[in-house]
Amino acid sequence: MGLGFSLNDSKWLGAFALNPSILFRLRDHGEALVADGKKGIYMQLGLAPGIPFFAESTYPVTISLPMTFGFSLKDYYTVNGENQTFGYFSWGPLITMPLKFIPAKFGSWSAKAGAVPDAQQQPQGGQHGGDGFVPIRSVGLALTY
Repeated sequence: MGLGFSLNDSKWLGAFALNPSILFRLRDHGEALVADGKKGIYMQLGLAPGIPFFAESTYPVTISLPMTFGFSLKDYYTVNGENQTFGYFSWGPLITMPLKFIPAKFGSWSAKAGAVPDAQQQPQGGQHGGDGFVPIRSVGLALTY
C-alpha cells in the first residue's frame, strides 16, 4: 500500500520549478518478494526540474531531469537482517509532449520518452568499454483523468 504527493511549483518558481514529490509505501510480510519476512516502510523523494520549449504551440515539449531517492525507513531494504537506510538514487532525461488532438473528455494524454541508468548492470567490456552509462530506455503514454 502506498501514498504519494506531488507539487507543481511552477506557479511560484517559474522556469526554476523543481516539482517535488514524496511517496510512502508499506510492505506487508505476505508479499512474494520479501525474503526476510519482515514488514517494511519505504520513502521516496523526488525532484523533476524541467524546461518547456515551444510553450505557445499546440504541442509544447518539456525536457526534464527527474531524480528519485529511495530510502528504507524501517526494514524495507535489509542486509543480514539490518536496515539499510539508503536504497538507491535514480536520474535521467525525460521528454514529454501533450497529445492535444485527443478530446479533453477522454482525459489529459501525453507522450513520454526517457532513459535512466541501470543500477543493476555493471558494463563489462563490449561497446561500453567496461564502464559508463547503461541506459534503460522508455517510451510511453500517460493519462491524467
